[in-house]
Amino acid sequence: MKLIILYFFFIFSILIITCNTNNKECEHDWKWKTILEPTCITSGSKIEICSKCNEESGNSESITAFGHSINKNYNCSICFNPYKLGDTGPGGGVIIYRKETGFTMVDNGEICYYLEVSYSLIGSKLTFASGNCSMTSLMTGSQLGYGRRNTANILSIDPNAPAAKACKEYRGPNNKDDWFLPSIDELALSSSFEAEYAFLNITKYIENFEKGIYLSSSEKAGEEIWGKDSNNPMFWLSVSMYYYPSLVRAVRAF
Repeated sequence: MKLIILYFFFIFSILIITCNTNNKECEHDWKWKTILEPTCITSGSKIEICSKCNEESGNSESITAFGHSINKNYNCSICFNPYKLGDTGPGGGVIIYRKETGFTMVDNGEICYYLEVSYSLIGSKLTFASGNCSMTSLMTGSQLGYGRRNTANILSIDPNAPAAKACKEYRGPNNKDDWFLPSIDELALSSSFEAEYAFLNITKYIENFEKGIYLSSSEKAGEEIWGKDSNNPMFWLSVSMYYYPSLVRAVRAF
């Protein structure tokens, strides 16, 4: 009986020594292992683990959410769900408008499905034109899809036009370079999915939304520019002079 006990003790000791030796001799080959898969709107996580002995290094990282990838059918090609009003868009702004059948950007014929607006104001209060510029025949449109072309037209005549230039140069949290000063319809359009004037009712999406007159890229006549007063969103108003400082938010379409 004693011999049997000694034998098992000997075998157990060898196993312990072998195990310890193997751990000491392991030249760790660290690999990242995904623990939680990311989705379009939620981040995932991963840990560092040895591919040889499965030991964890203690290092972990988050995996950035994919972000929706909108296909020609208006849905996300990854999760098959569309953005909702109020979602954060790919540019880091808030989605204020969507159209299932799409709308055309007149500058290049691109079909887009969404508008997103910057969470923050662009500058403080900006004027439409720079100090010594006299604009004529801007050929600015007022409808959905015209804002990007309007912005380019304004800057071709007045390269230092404060509002248009600030929107054009805005990059947002995700470094997108296609922001523009919205047309009056893009500024004040009513969403077909929610009966509201989307841009001026984004107070429920943006905390501390600044109230006041917002400037569009649409010219009315002479030196008058269309704008919207967030305190009275049902009506357009004209800003009587190119040089009246107004609130500005950039918009992008995708």
